[in-house]
Amino acid sequence: MKIFEANHLDPHTYTSGRWLRHNNLEIDARYITFDFDALCRRVIELCPGATSIAKCDKKEGGFNKVFIFTTDTAETVVARLPFTFAGPPCLATNSEVATIKYLQTNTSIPIPKILDWSDDPSNAIGSEYIIMEHAVGTQLHQKWPTMAMDQQISCIDAIYRKLKEVVDIKFPAYGSVYFADISLDSASKRPLNKNFSIGPHCSSRYWDCNVGESRYHHNTKPNRGPWDDLTAYSNGLIDAGVSRVPPVDSLLHNLPRYHGSVETHLRLLEFGRAVINNMSNDQRVRDTSTPTLFHPDLHKRNIFVSDDYRHH
Repeated sequence: MKIFEANHLDPHTYTSGRWLRHNNLEIDARYITFDFDALCRRVIELCPGATSIAKCDKKEGGFNKVFIFTTDTAETVVARLPFTFAGPPCLATNSEVATIKYLQTNTSIPIPKILDWSDDPSNAIGSEYIIMEHAVGTQLHQKWPTMAMDQQISCIDAIYRKLKEVVDIKFPAYGSVYFADISLDSASKRPLNKNFSIGPHCSSRYWDCNVGESRYHHNTKPNRGPWDDLTAYSNGLIDAGVSRVPPVDSLLHNLPRYHGSVETHLRLLEFGRAVINNMSNDQRVRDTSTPTLFHPDLHKRNIFVSDDYRHH
């Protein structure tokens, strides 16, 4: 017997919008091949007493395909599967879980508990995934228009105080947070503590995973970190830009002049490298540019508040 009848739900195909440019490529990039029934079974196993899925809502964001499951025991959990264009799924999943657990250990930020996860696509579900508790409260996006000004100010102050805990954490290098035992060579990791490390930046900026955009490494090798100082981090940004410039004998010559030439793009990037390297050698810049944990998608839809508007 199936534990959930997905009669009107296509769990694999992206159904939340269309694009004027590269529509088929964008949709294909958001298609995830996995065993939805296996995911449902895993959710049931994680919810004591549950025997079936009563409801499942699919949400599709900028980084993940999200399923909100409600079991027959009225328990709600969230399963998230990463899109490949958001970064290498294995690294991105490991990094997200490690970052959440690191923050839960070192700050008072209330983050939903992770119930299960895997960064190995050969698992029974067939994809990297994270299953976690459903966030308590209501999206700030929904509450904000009805809040009085003093409540809005109080909310902003609460958010600031939580984020300050993150800003106050000291990191040994620039990159992404991972578990210490992640399968990376020693040159690609910097120890954070016995449980966590800093490794390559898993943002799509540094990887060949952007929809309709290629990477070219004939001029520079991949430079994804971790980076020990601001100069190295800055060079990583410039190298990421260089990797998007195609060879001289490419189709770029057939594009309108306003696209610029390969030589012009490379020259501009090297000008930028010289400027940013010079700036990064200034101690005042270094003092204000220490490695800081940054949330790439922090907005009102990702912040939850309680009915009395205290920050969750």
